[in-house]
Amino acid sequence: MSSFKFELNSDGVRELLHDAGVVGVCQQHASAVLSRCGEGYEISARNYPDRAGYAVRAATSEAVRDNLKNNTLLKGMGG
Repeated sequence: MSSFKFELNSDGVRELLHDAGVVGVCQQHASAVLSRCGEGYEISARNYPDRAGYAVRAATSEAVRDNLKNNTLLKGMGG
């Protein structure tokens, strides 16, 4: 077996997770989930200190009930 070891550069990883290309991929995945969920759901951008991302959530009371009954967000993610 190999004894190869490596260490990640924390600042470099943080910069990569804020990169426009990575953020764009996150937005594409969130948009795909949103399109599978239907009416009453929305996307919001999230900016955390160490990364950027997107969230999909139920925005209306009907969507909240739908998600509770059918696990719509989980199914929209492919789970």
